[in-house]
Amino acid sequence: MTDDASYCAQLAAGYRLDALAAERFLALAGRCVALEISGTAIRSRDEALRLHVADSLAGLEIDAIRRAESLCDIGTGVGFPGIVLAIARPELQVTLVDAVRKKVEAATALARALEIQNVECVWSRAESIGATGSPARESFDVVTARALAPLTVLVEYAGPLLKPGGTLVAWKGTPDQDELADATAAEAALGFGAGELIETRPFAGSRGRHLYVATKHLATSDRFPRREGVALRKSIKAR
Repeated sequence: MTDDASYCAQLAAGYRLDALAAERFLALAGRCVALEISGTAIRSRDEALRLHVADSLAGLEIDAIRRAESLCDIGTGVGFPGIVLAIARPELQVTLVDAVRKKVEAATALARALEIQNVECVWSRAESIGATGSPARESFDVVTARALAPLTVLVEYAGPLLKPGGTLVAWKGTPDQDELADATAAEAALGFGAGELIETRPFAGSRGRHLYVATKHLATSDRFPRREGVALRKSIKAR
C-alpha cells in the first residue's frame, strides 16, 4: 500500500467509513491534481488529500451534516467539500452549485468518473437557485461553503436555500471580530440563530481552520435573495 493509500485508509477509518470511500478519496485526489481548472496551486496528490479531502471531511464533525438528508454546496468549485461528503455519506443527496461553467463541468466529470450516484451539479449563482419560485428554495437541510465569501454574505446566500431548522456550515480561516459581528447582523435579518465558530484540525499540522455553524429558525423573507451581486457589493453590516 502506498503512503497516500495508507493515509486514505486512516482517514476513512477515523470517520468509520468503508474501504470503498478510501479508494474514492485516493482517486479523487489524483484526478483533482490532473485537472487544468482546479482553482488551486496544489500540485501533488498528497497535498490534495490533506488540503481538499481531509479538510472537507472535517464537516463530519458537525451533527447537522451527519444527520442531513439533503445538502447544497455553494461555490463548490470542482466539488469541495460536497463531493467528499457525498462519498462519505452515500445516502446524502448533494447538490453542487457554482457560477463558473467550467468548474461545474469538471465537478460533473469527477462525480461520473468515481461513480458517485448521489451528486447533482448545477451551473448557477446562489442567488438564482434560491430565488422565490425556485424549486430549490428552502429545500435543503444543510448548506456548505468553503473559502467562498465573508460570513455575512454566506448567511445571505444560504438563508433562501435552507429549510427552517436547516444549518449553514462554512469553512473559514480565523474570522476577525468585524466579520463575526456582520454575520450576527445578517443572521438576525435572515432568521438565523447565533452562529458558532468551531475550531477543527483536519490533518496534522493544520492551524487556523474553523467551521462556522448557524441554524435557520424562521422562513426567509421574500426580500431575499437580493439581486445577483448585491450581497457582496452591499453586504449586511453590524453598523
